[in-house]
Amino acid sequence: MACKYTLDWLESLINISLNPTKSRLNADAITSELIQDIKLAIEKEKVKHQQILNDEVFRLLQKEKIEIFINQYYSTLISLLDQSWHNQRDTEASNPLLQPVYTVLVQNLEELITFIEVRFTGI
Repeated sequence: MACKYTLDWLESLINISLNPTKSRLNADAITSELIQDIKLAIEKEKVKHQQILNDEVFRLLQKEKIEIFINQYYSTLISLLDQSWHNQRDTEASNPLLQPVYTVLVQNLEELITFIEVRFTGI
């Protein structure tokens, strides 16, 4: 079975849509409904990734493959968290409407990282 890259939505959100150097997001187009929709989608993504992590660990039978999978996921989440912090800092003054989105995004990334640290330590 071919593996699918599961972090593509989060990566696109962080590296393109919310990246002030790449995004063409019009500040006038940002509504409270849009912000709520993005925040809800981020929450759903967190739950989805927790399930993916659990499922994949049980699917993989070899300890080495599990370790590689978890380490890659963890490293990618750390990188996405770092980029989110940079984006948040860089848009703080220029687009304060997005700050609640960044807060939820950073919080959910941190929760996913903690989930891995707690759940899969010692694998």
